Amino acid sequence: MSYDKNSDIQIKEEIIKKAICHYVALIDPKLLPEPIFNMLSKYINPNFIDDKTLLTNERIKGCVDWDKLDKLKLMRLIIRDKYVLERIDLNKHTFSLKELIPIFIVHPDLIEFFEIDYDTLTAIDAIKLLEINKAFLEKIDLEKYTYTKNEIIKILESFYNSPEILEKINFDSLDHFAIRTLIMKSGERYVHKLDLQKLKSLDWVDILKKRPEMLKHCNLSVFTTGDCFLLVRLVEILPELDYLIEENKDKISALGWEKLIIMDAEKYLKHCNIESLSKKNWESIIVMRPGLTNLMNRYIL
Repeated sequence: MSYDKNSDIQIKEEIIKKAICHYVALIDPKLLPEPIFNMLSKYINPNFIDDKTLLTNERIKGCVDWDKLDKLKLMRLIIRDKYVLERIDLNKHTFSLKELIPIFIVHPDLIEFFEIDYDTLTAIDAIKLLEINKAFLEKIDLEKYTYTKNEIIKILESFYNSPEILEKINFDSLDHFAIRTLIMKSGERYVHKLDLQKLKSLDWVDILKKRPEMLKHCNLSVFTTGDCFLLVRLVEILPELDYLIEENKDKISALGWEKLIIMDAEKYLKHCNIESLSKKNWESIIVMRPGLTNLMNRYIL
């Protein structure tokens, strides 16, 4: 490979020029006469100037070409000071909505500053814009979208307290997880619109743990099928439902009895078929209830 001396010299000259211009940009104005600064300022590359200096040094702010800024640096500066927009020609820059979202989060008033094609928004972009400013519901047709499960959950978590937005959602399409999410967020507010029959016993456990007042809407029969282990968890949350244990004692597994005895031995031992408890069950019980050691020894050799 041949060595190009002229090319090497040009590279070094460019590096030196950038270094000199960067130095000129940051030098104390008292040390550099204004005429010389003005002559050299046209060579200053704003991308080599730190953000704080660009935003606070009035001499530099007034002389650099802001349109030469890299997109990421420009966006970062706009987030820090929205008046940077007054120094650029927007026609020379192209921003995607994804790039603008961080700016809008900090400066929601700038949404009107940019031209946004609301008809081409993706579902998630529409949701993000509404999170920034609900007033944009007038420009966004939420009903036209088919949402993924994750997008539905995002809407419910973000707008559970905004009926004007949730009214755009088809409640009949919500699955058990979405219904659970909405109830845990909003309580009874939308219950009359929800198909509670979709909820499973595990959904109700999570709901009642956070919102015990929802018990009146729960069909308790969902807890009395199978081995009734989740019935045990329900009674842990709402001890007043302990009558369900006696009514369904033949359906409760050894693990379920283990949990109940740990919770209240005096109450539940009289309902339990003690012989169904294994050595492993007893070992777990005794860790929490050492006073039952003698009883264990009667059943475990």
